[in-house]
Amino acid sequence: YLRGINDYEEGVRLKASGMANKKHFEQSIKELLKSVKLLEETDSVQAGLGVFYTSRAYANLETKESYSLSLSLLERLITGNSFIFKQLPNQGEILYTKSWIAFQLYEIDNKQDYLHIAQESIKQTLEEFPNNSSIDASLNLLGNIQYKLGEYEQAEDTFVKLANKSPDSPLASQAWFWA
Repeated sequence: YLRGINDYEEGVRLKASGMANKKHFEQSIKELLKSVKLLEETDSVQAGLGVFYTSRAYANLETKESYSLSLSLLERLITGNSFIFKQLPNQGEILYTKSWIAFQLYEIDNKQDYLHIAQESIKQTLEEFPNNSSIDASLNLLGNIQYKLGEYEQAEDTFVKLANKSPDSPLASQAWFWA
């Protein structure tokens, strides 16, 4: 498990420094999937976190197929294993990630279904976890989803809410622009 997390974090670090190397994410996926199988029987919370990090590693590969695999993992974790999901400490982050990945798939495929998945998930994030650490990003994503769906008044309201709620956020100026 820890080897998979370390490979994932190293991949994120290299990507942030402009030295993207997919091998760390691919190795992370292999290690995490192996650990999830081992942990399912003994530590379901750790296994659930392993599934979440596996989905993030897939998303960092940035292909249609990897985004689809990532979304599938998250949907199974959230709905198929809701007992485990409800025990996880980062539920808001997981729901946000699901929404973000569905939005990425929409950007690639232009299928409205992905926008609706993204919208449903981000609304659940904001309703159930209004003080989560990614509130600014959640509001920004919701505004973008509403805009893409042609819900311009709701998008404007969401962007204004973001700008007013978090005026020091790096997303505030972007929100004012879209509002």
